[in-house]
Amino acid sequence: MLSAADEVAVSTLIDDTGLEASHLSQHLSVLRRHNLVVADRRASQVYYRLAFPEVAELLTSARAVLVEVLHHTSRHLDGATR
Repeated sequence: MLSAADEVAVSTLIDDTGLEASHLSQHLSVLRRHNLVVADRRASQVYYRLAFPEVAELLTSARAVLVEVLHHTSRHLDGATR
């Protein structure tokens, strides 16, 4: 979600992810601590954005690798059950 927009409000992240606010807060805290996201408070709302565009590229690459691992594991399991 953060890679698809310039910034995203916390309320939108909660609604779209279905996470409880406390869980989302923990995730965002880790990302902030590692300088992967930046938070801006405006009035009562907090907005998050990626700190670097390369983070989106990294996530795309990680997702592709994980999909390949899942496909490989699935093929391996299918072969083992035959």
